[in-house]
Amino acid sequence: KSGLEPYEPTYAAGLLAGHAAGWLRSGEALDFHDVKTVVTELLRGFGVEASTWSGPSRNAAFLHPGVSADVRLGDTVIGAVGELHPKVARALGVEA
Repeated sequence: KSGLEPYEPTYAAGLLAGHAAGWLRSGEALDFHDVKTVVTELLRGFGVEASTWSGPSRNAAFLHPGVSADVRLGDTVIGAVGELHPKVARALGVEA
C-alpha cells in the first residue's frame, strides 16, 4: 500500500420523534432514555456492548448539553445520543 488510500469513515444516524405507545407511558413524548434504549439494542444486534454513556456529549454540538451523552466502547467514543439543542431546533423550525 502506498499510504495514500482515502479514509472513508462510515456513519449512521437516526431520529426519534413522537409519543410512546404501550400501557406504561402511552402518549408521553419520546425522550433521551428511549433513544438510549434503541441505540443499546441496535449495538447489541451488531454484537457490541457500549460500555459507558458519558454526558454531556463533547462530540456533537448540535445536541442539548444537558440531555446528551457520548457512547463509548472502552476508551473510544463510538457515537453520541441526545436531544436536539434548542437553538438548532429553533433554527430548523423543529417544534418537538
